[in-house]
Amino acid sequence: MVLKWRLAWQASPQKPKSGPYEQLTQQSQDDSPTRQQWAEWKKAQTKELWNEYRADKEQAQPARKAQFEALWRQKEERFAFRRDEIKILYKPIWRDVFKQQKKALADFDMGLLPRIKFALSQRNKNALVGVMQALIDKADLRRDFIREQEAERKAIASRQKQTIRDAGREVTKAWKYDRDQLRKHHRQEDAAKHDTVKAQVDKLWQDRPAQTPAQAQDKGAEPLRAFDQTADRRRAENKAKRASLDNFQTDDAGEQDKTRARKERRIARKKRERSRPRGQGRTRGAP
Repeated sequence: MVLKWRLAWQASPQKPKSGPYEQLTQQSQDDSPTRQQWAEWKKAQTKELWNEYRADKEQAQPARKAQFEALWRQKEERFAFRRDEIKILYKPIWRDVFKQQKKALADFDMGLLPRIKFALSQRNKNALVGVMQALIDKADLRRDFIREQEAERKAIASRQKQTIRDAGREVTKAWKYDRDQLRKHHRQEDAAKHDTVKAQVDKLWQDRPAQTPAQAQDKGAEPLRAFDQTADRRRAENKAKRASLDNFQTDDAGEQDKTRARKERRIARKKRERSRPRGQGRTRGAP
């Protein structure tokens, strides 16, 4: 009998599943990526974002280099301008020094008094020796006089060079400040871009957000409500109309009645009929 029912069940055409639960299951079985595919996609997107960030940074290098070179040219131009300005400032000083030294040398050669005065001004020589040298050894005293004039010119040249160096230090200090500000600006740009890309990557690697009630209502709301209504067995309209397995065996009413009768007889045989209640008329230890 059981074999006959199994063969009949296998031979019967299968009806398509169109219940609310089946509809909900079909909607949930979409083409969503697996966890591994999701992770691979996020890795690819992360790599693409960081590659784009590095490409933008590398692309900005020539422009940034040109900015630093422009600052350096500006520094050189400023230094050249300050040097020329100092030269113009010292030009009248040099003119007066050369004019004064030329007149002093001419007076030294022409008069005795300037020579004696110069000889007495030498600290490392005795006054009498200086006067005798002014009268007798004019050439040696003249070399000493020219050497003193050269020392004066060297002192002026040294002051001029020191002024130029001070101006150069000021220009260099200004250039370093501008260079540091430009570097700081570039670092801030890179940091802002880095933070933006990092925020995008962090957002990308976050878990998929859970469905909000509105999203759940939009997707699969009708099958859920239908399933809840049909699943409530307390409702009168949802009472299960159960049929025996004989419906799958045959459609003959007589055959169904015979099967039902055999089932009732089998139940009756299993039921034990007692003529008296259990335990009455027995004594302790009696068989």
